[in-house]
Amino acid sequence: MRKLLLLCLPFFALLVFGQEPVPPSFFGMHAHLLVAVRKQPWPSAPFGSLRLWDTTTKWFELEPKPGQFKWYILDQWLDLAEEHHEDVMYTFGGIPTWASQAANDAKCDKWNMPGSCHPPADLQEDGSGSDQMWKDFVTALAKHAHGRIKYWEVWNEPHNLFFWHGTMPQIVRMTEDMAAIVKSIDPGAVVVGPGTGWTNVLPNSGKPDWNPLFWTEAYLEAGGGKHIDALSIHGYLHGECPSGHYDVNDITARIEEVHKMLRKNGIPDMPIWSTEGSWGPVSKFCTTDTDMQIAFVGQYHISLWAAGIKRAYWYAWNDHLTGVLWDDQTGITPAGKAYGEVYRWMVGSTLTGCTKAKNQTSCTFTHPDGSQYLAIWDATQTCSNGNCATTPVKVDPQYVDYLDLAGGKTKIEKNTVPVGMKPIWLEAPGGGKHK
Repeated sequence: MRKLLLLCLPFFALLVFGQEPVPPSFFGMHAHLLVAVRKQPWPSAPFGSLRLWDTTTKWFELEPKPGQFKWYILDQWLDLAEEHHEDVMYTFGGIPTWASQAANDAKCDKWNMPGSCHPPADLQEDGSGSDQMWKDFVTALAKHAHGRIKYWEVWNEPHNLFFWHGTMPQIVRMTEDMAAIVKSIDPGAVVVGPGTGWTNVLPNSGKPDWNPLFWTEAYLEAGGGKHIDALSIHGYLHGECPSGHYDVNDITARIEEVHKMLRKNGIPDMPIWSTEGSWGPVSKFCTTDTDMQIAFVGQYHISLWAAGIKRAYWYAWNDHLTGVLWDDQTGITPAGKAYGEVYRWMVGSTLTGCTKAKNQTSCTFTHPDGSQYLAIWDATQTCSNGNCATTPVKVDPQYVDYLDLAGGKTKIEKNTVPVGMKPIWLEAPGGGKHK
């Protein structure tokens, strides 16, 4: 990138140089029930890991009565994941009414299941008690899915009272019991901490918001960190109304706050996973512009990897409101196609550095055959009604062509490329072409 711009300033402060190639598992996905029962097709965009949440596999769905298990939907997901060579993460949540301490509490009636956010009845506020109902469920699930589920996430968004209405000692005790059980059945099992939000400030507003990271820090301080192998955040990045313009530079600042929290608690090297994230609901993203969604997909995944995130589970493939990549009427969306393109760009490539110079952000990748790649975009540009503004930028003559997020390939003329909101991927061949 020697001729890109004269002034290059550090961009991703958290970037670890010389890190490993991007694995397929970095690209995680959520999908909903109709995929499992084969009324909708398996996602056509490539990805490496499936997160089981909003998949009709919560505790109350798998064990509707004590000791009576319904594994059919879970097995459908596991069969499909195995068929498509995806690994699987199971996320716990949704306590059955029969096991709940507050079976009639409708405050957690998010799934028409009163009491589903309360701890099991045999677990005291201080974390004491037998916790046998929880342990029996975890044991049954881990044995049933042995060899098919390796990753176990403690809970979904416990900072939201409609998902969790218990104490910190209770969730830490449940973590300890769950971790011991799954690792006794599968010593290679990986336990992922409860997935919470990742910021205390609304993007670009400067106004304090409720802080999910306070919950995570309290969890670590209460001893939860001793029982988990990775920390989970939910990496939604909403646009600012009314323009819908977004800035993935927010990712760096937010992940630095997570790293500060880990350092403070003596676990600075713990991997950070984004187990749920996307642009979120369109009502919060504030734009339905197709090109802006395409741009988001590219910027988001490159920036998360550059910031040190090891897995990023997109929510959701076939959701009709949130991060939609597939539509029942039209099939895969342009943003869904872009997801597949950025997967093909990144997987197998090693990130060597990111810079921001003036308005352009660029990240350099290498491949084992010696080829080099440059992802570049300009977040100050915008797209509207099928038109995306770009700026001509001079690049190093080693780059011979560039790929776009629609799957196109263009020969570079006069060492100049058009740079806009949508990242492009410049190629400099080494011993062979990167496929």
